Amino acid sequence: MNTEEKILLVLDLDETLIHATETKLELEPDFKYSEYFVYKRPNVTQFLIDMSRHYKLAVWSSADDQYVHDIVKTIQPSEIEFEFVWAKSRCTLTRDYQLDRYVQEKRLRKVKKQGFSLKKH
Repeated sequence: MNTEEKILLVLDLDETLIHATETKLELEPDFKYSEYFVYKRPNVTQFLIDMSRHYKLAVWSSADDQYVHDIVKTIQPSEIEFEFVWAKSRCTLTRDYQLDRYVQEKRLRKVKKQGFSLKKH
């Protein structure tokens, strides 16, 4: 597949690429970040490498910006580049009336404004 033809695959961070918890699990964490024990998902490095062969990759999380950028730097394989790494500052605070609370929304038009197509090839 030609690089220009690659579809953008946007991945979330927490509970997708890693699991971060304040309570240590029975197994050793891959690393610690602040008060969090961080566990990479099984085979996440190989997953990212394999996916980069077929897709342009990006990470978009609703977590704190510094946290996201620090974690991504730690888990990013040296042989791949993310198209972008976005965090809470790129989300839009919106009201979820069903849940009766505010949530951080990831609006895809922001991806489109960066020049990425929202259409499947």
